Amino acid sequence: MQNGRSKIITISIFLIASMSIRAQVNVTTWHNDLSRTGVNAQETILTTENVNTTDFGKLFALPVDGQVYAQPLFLSGVPIGGGTHNVLYVATEHDSVYSIDADSGTIYAKVSLIPSGGTTVNSLSDLNCGDLEPEVGITGTPVIDPASNTLYVVAKSKVNGSVVQHLHALSTLTLGENFGSPVEIQASVPGAAPDGNGTSVSFNPMMGNQRPGLALENGHVLIAWGSHCDNKPYHGWLMSYNASTLGQEAVWNASPNGKLNATDTDGIGAAAIWMSGAAPAVDANGNIFVATGNGHWNGTSDYGDSVVKLGPPGNGTFPVLDYFTPFDQGGGGDSDVGSGGVVLLPTTSSGAQLLAQQGKKGTIFLLNRNNLGKNCVNLSPACSNSDPQIVQEIVGATPGVWNSPLYWNGHLYWNATQDTNGQNNFAYSWSFNAGNSGLISTSPTSHSAQGYGETSAASISSNGATNGILWLMANDGALWAYDATNLNSVLWTSKSNRDSAGSATKFASPTIVNGKVYIGNLNSVVAYGQLNATATTPTFSPGPGTYTGAQSVTISDTTPGATLFYTTNGTTPTTASIKYTGPVTVSSSETLQAIAVANGLNSSAVGSAAYTISSSGSVATATPTFTPTAGTYTGTQSVTIADATAGATIYFTTNGTTPTTASAVYTGPISVSASEMLEAMAVASGHPASSVAAATYTINAGGTGGGTPPAVNDPNGFTSATGFTLLGSATLTGGALQLTDGKTFENPAVWYSTPVNIQSFTTDFMFQITPASPNTGDGMTFTIQNMGLNAHGGIGGALGYQGIKSSVAVKFDLFSNNGEGVNSTGFYTNGAAPTIPSLDLTPSGVNLHSGDILHAHLTYDGTTLTLTLTDTVTNASFTASQAINIPTTVGANTAYVGFTAGTGGSIATQNVLSWTYDVHHP
Repeated sequence: MQNGRSKIITISIFLIASMSIRAQVNVTTWHNDLSRTGVNAQETILTTENVNTTDFGKLFALPVDGQVYAQPLFLSGVPIGGGTHNVLYVATEHDSVYSIDADSGTIYAKVSLIPSGGTTVNSLSDLNCGDLEPEVGITGTPVIDPASNTLYVVAKSKVNGSVVQHLHALSTLTLGENFGSPVEIQASVPGAAPDGNGTSVSFNPMMGNQRPGLALENGHVLIAWGSHCDNKPYHGWLMSYNASTLGQEAVWNASPNGKLNATDTDGIGAAAIWMSGAAPAVDANGNIFVATGNGHWNGTSDYGDSVVKLGPPGNGTFPVLDYFTPFDQGGGGDSDVGSGGVVLLPTTSSGAQLLAQQGKKGTIFLLNRNNLGKNCVNLSPACSNSDPQIVQEIVGATPGVWNSPLYWNGHLYWNATQDTNGQNNFAYSWSFNAGNSGLISTSPTSHSAQGYGETSAASISSNGATNGILWLMANDGALWAYDATNLNSVLWTSKSNRDSAGSATKFASPTIVNGKVYIGNLNSVVAYGQLNATATTPTFSPGPGTYTGAQSVTISDTTPGATLFYTTNGTTPTTASIKYTGPVTVSSSETLQAIAVANGLNSSAVGSAAYTISSSGSVATATPTFTPTAGTYTGTQSVTIADATAGATIYFTTNGTTPTTASAVYTGPISVSASEMLEAMAVASGHPASSVAAATYTINAGGTGGGTPPAVNDPNGFTSATGFTLLGSATLTGGALQLTDGKTFENPAVWYSTPVNIQSFTTDFMFQITPASPNTGDGMTFTIQNMGLNAHGGIGGALGYQGIKSSVAVKFDLFSNNGEGVNSTGFYTNGAAPTIPSLDLTPSGVNLHSGDILHAHLTYDGTTLTLTLTDTVTNASFTASQAINIPTTVGANTAYVGFTAGTGGSIATQNVLSWTYDVHHP
């Protein structure tokens, strides 16, 4: 019996080269590989040290249109959205598939797989089953073929009153159909089960629940089915489709002749393949392993409550190569062997090839994959109360499981249901092959102190044999992280308002990749990762120095997903600088400077490398260097210029002209009290002149009353996007910074590209939200943050802000997502959901839906942030204040300032028409 259990998912790991010359990990199938270990052993970012409540937490939550039972899949380096991005693929019970930026939450594409004129399947009225309430669409985890950029997925729908199922092959680049898909799934096999015609049994798309994850092996797409709530008639089915043509290759039914007796008409075949959502395991020879649930068994055609080994598809079927059925066929009542999936264990030093499995009865079976053991009741000598013919049997290991095992570093992991006393529903680990025994420890090596519901699911991340973390998604909605070497050690949990994961689905295995953890729930996809972290500083190869010929310089960075920006003229790089796409040719003396930018991280420190190129055989004078380096400062700087060549004379300028030997000679430190660029060159006897070095210094000490222009100074609109970083849908149009452009599901951001002083300031901006309608959504924020120039949060009610840590925001909210009302403002910090608490603007007469131009005036005196919002047409005004230490909140005295916005199902065009930001004098 499936008893309302849903499925887990499959995840394959591949390596591809990235721009930063760092191997990337892909998650393309349920539980990471065809052995179904459930482990990403190439996770180099998350460790048992940095997964804690201070450094780790929720990055964004993205609403989707249905429940997510399929495990999210992940591809790195996808050419999509006008660039190269890491992409998350999410399938919902509303028959939709999304491609989502795995770092920012931006939706690149969404496709509905509901046929024209059709609907999803209603779980109650159509299926009489409340398992996947309220609708059934995509339940089984898809599988991805990176080589052909194809995602394979099965969708269930209702057309003209009939339930149908289709196999789709979608492009991972566009979500368009590939290979002539979709194809309708139909099949029949010889058999005498009562639901057939006496000689054959046909696949029933209404009764068949495509719960297990799909598998892809050697060009074969493998798909399995169980039932909905054990509603009869049903069977376990396995089918294979050609990955290139989508032609059906093979069909197998686990109970084609199943019935109680000669007069049975109930269709008791059963033997569902559901495995709590696990995908079939496949060995190196293409042999397939599945576990079946309660059902008819005869050992020749029907294999209820068994572990079955099938050969690769051929001649229209899968040959049964071997099987194991417990002596008691799993035990009486609802005691599915097949409530848990199968894991193929590494070959031991003695050459043993084993697998492990456990079901509802709580017995661990360790089986020889080359001799599963069949049913010992029918062997000689026959057995009566155990299974002595198999490698190992641990009776009562747990109270029972509705999930699949994990294997990492010599240990097996299951989480169990509760016993008859409501206890022992822990996550457990057992050792395997200790001392080359080839066996599982008879007692757990550790277990969690917390108990969980039976439909909870887990995955593991590690860096090889170190930093193993077991991630458990509990069915109460909490995500837990445990030290995999000791499950009594909790590293972190989402059981807090800040990190809440939302309402869980069943068997929802987390996906862990590139320093992030993704989970699907009843209405969204949630991403977790490092908070307040900084990208690593770029490095250069070959390193700085003097060379006699041109150099091809590679710039690299170890931060996953980082984008590199560089300059060659001595100026400090920003995201408006040259984007690094490949080796830089240095044919004359110059200095390369670079930064790394990655979503959710502070931008890196500037990496710098000076190259001196001598083409005459005589080594050129070294390029001058500046101390302190170029950058933004809050006060006058005393700048020293130095040169590594003995006896060199340095010449410099401060007016933007290129220095020559007729320029000023450097004799001592230069006082830089206002923003300016220093340029310098050096000449030494017997050496050619150096290349010119330049350093730009921005001094933000001036402000109100000081005569210094504001840091941001666009009081009459924006003539250029220079100096700003635009993300998502943000663009410059008609002299305005347009945030959202009237489309659904957007989360743009605009940042002033240079950090500004935030200790005391005044900022003014005009903005307009159109059309003038009470139905616009969702709103925008003014935000101060220290997460870098690539920071932006979620769509919809997240207002493009939620998930940006180390931040302060003032919102202008058009839509009531959580009771905040449809015309509100408020103050928020550290990426909190900008919903409640909120301040209602309505009594003041200010209406965000009016279409009028609104003037926001914000002042901060070091202790209190005050907003005055005025309608420039009606002169209605609203004022509110919030006591806050902004530098402490964002972690520095300088930060990035700008705007974020969001739309969901409701839309708006949100424009910033003008903006000034003025730093106060001490």
